[in-house]
Formats: sequence, C-alpha cells, structure tokens
Amino acid sequence: MPDSPAIDKGDDTTCAVEPINNLDQRGKPRTGKSAGAHCDIGAFELQQTSDLVKLINFTATPNKKNILFSWKTGSERHSAGFYLWQAEPLAGNCEYFTREIQLTGKMIPSQGSENSGFHYEYSYDGPVDIASSCYGLEEREISGKRNFYIIGTGLDNWKTFSIE
Repeated sequence: MPDSPAIDKGDDTTCAVEPINNLDQRGKPRTGKSAGAHCDIGAFELQQTSDLVKLINFTATPNKKNILFSWKTGSERHSAGFYLWQAEPLAGNCEYFTREIQLTGKMIPSQGSENSGFHYEYSYDGPVDIASSCYGLEEREISGKRNFYIIGTGLDNWKTFSIE
C-alpha cells in the first residue's frame, strides 16, 4: 500500500546483513532509487510507477565521443523536467544498481503538457561505457516525486519505477 506506515521505516543495518542482504522475499531491492530512501518493514519492498508522464520511447545511441539520449513523451502531467543518470548494475541486472552518476548538470525542463508530449534529445559528452553501465531517465514531478526509466546494459530495453 503506497500510504502504509511501514514504508521506509525499516532498519537499514538489519536489511543489509544475512539473511536479508538488501532483498525482499521476491528478490527486489530494499534500498536505493528503485525502492526508496530506506528499507520497508515487512516481507515486501514497495515498488511504484507513475502514470503522470506517458513515455513512448527512450533510447541511447553511443559513438566514440558521446551518447545521444532521445526520448518522446505522449503527455506530461505535473512534470517539472528530466535528468539523465549512469549507474553500475548489481549482478548484471539494471533493475538493481549502485554508483549512480547524474549526467545532466541541470534539469532539462518539461516541454510537454497534460494533453501533448514532446521529443527530447540530449548529448552526453563524457566517458562512454555502454557494455557495463545502466542508463536512466529521471522524470521529476512538480511535487518532487522522482520517476525512473532505466535502459539496461547493451541499451536493449527499459524498465519503469518511481520513488517519492
């Protein structure tokens, strides 16, 4: 339940050690951007997604000098803007990650509306590590809620999740 008093109220030290190892009973992460600020109390960690931004497409095209990120939205209700991230996957799975690096210095302002989307492009000119990195698009709502769209290693698919 999104409004449960157990959300983010667990002891992170207890969650980090055997037999929990920062995973809930389904194998979902208990901490980090995909789960929230702290582990939840109970057997399951809350995993949420948002429907305020309808993401139609999210791609990253690398070359020797940069990565061109491109995404298209169908609508953007209550969106302030976007950030791009790079992270290291845990056990080769980009749904669980660590060592996040924000690639965009400033927020990319939202250009869409509740009734229309927008096509965005951003060229990242820093180090390129496609084979072993995950890349993510963060949509920041006006309320401060953070919604993430993750591209896996090899840039072959994307997943969605959000945190408050």
